[in-house]
Amino acid sequence: MKLILQNPAENARNILRSAGYSEYTDRNTQKTSFAKRLGPDLFPKFHVYATESDGHIAIDIHIDQKQVSYEGSVHMHSGEYEGANIERELARIEKVASQIKPAAQPKKTGFFASIFGGDEE
Repeated sequence: MKLILQNPAENARNILRSAGYSEYTDRNTQKTSFAKRLGPDLFPKFHVYATESDGHIAIDIHIDQKQVSYEGSVHMHSGEYEGANIERELARIEKVASQIKPAAQPKKTGFFASIFGGDEE
């Protein structure tokens, strides 16, 4: 299931970290993703891929129920890609993203104002 964040105040990494996700880079594929455990064990966990482009972030999420297993050349994966749990988590991520305020831009001052203080017109 996907969520599109339009014009977010932060990048995907910072939004997902604020939402409790850990960053992970797969050794085999070199793809970066984010994970959030649903309990004390490694599985099940929310698994997110995020892509940023043109002022928006696309968040693609699923639940990994167990570790990926390889049977010969077949890649077996037990994942949940839709449902109430996914919808609640996407709503939570969207709420976290909406609560992040843009960083304040430092006030520009001229050379003399930086030495003597005050505003330079």
